[in-house]
Amino acid sequence: MPSSYKEKILPYNSLDLFKIVIDIEKYPEFIPWCSASRIIQNNNDLIIADLVIRYRNFGDTFRSFVNYDKKNLIIEVKYSEGPLENLNTLWKFDTINKNKTLLKFQIDFEFKFMPFTKIIESFYVNLEDKMILAFEERANNILNN
Repeated sequence: MPSSYKEKILPYNSLDLFKIVIDIEKYPEFIPWCSASRIIQNNNDLIIADLVIRYRNFGDTFRSFVNYDKKNLIIEVKYSEGPLENLNTLWKFDTINKNKTLLKFQIDFEFKFMPFTKIIESFYVNLEDKMILAFEERANNILNN
């Protein structure tokens, strides 16, 4: 199962970054290949959400359980339905100072159909970098205007 962990210092407030990542309904506006999102349930610290992902000839809906802790600035995503066997994502926003955050990002995934996993492994780092860059650009557009 492909797995990755990254850390990156960003010049933004931790809570502001947390709010951008937890705003799932806005994902189609800035995440590559995300064509739609829908919140199924949003209770206290749990969101159940569907994302529609389209890439070339591939398109499918991914349902996830998103547990979040606003006090500790942690977002944990656990995949539940769609073309994957497994997908877990962890976002942690550590405050360095008022306008500087250490982002810690971890992702693990596996397709149900092994050839997809092998194909994804070949360009996985590029995919992950595009995702993190999309959130960075979103933060820049929202927080610097």
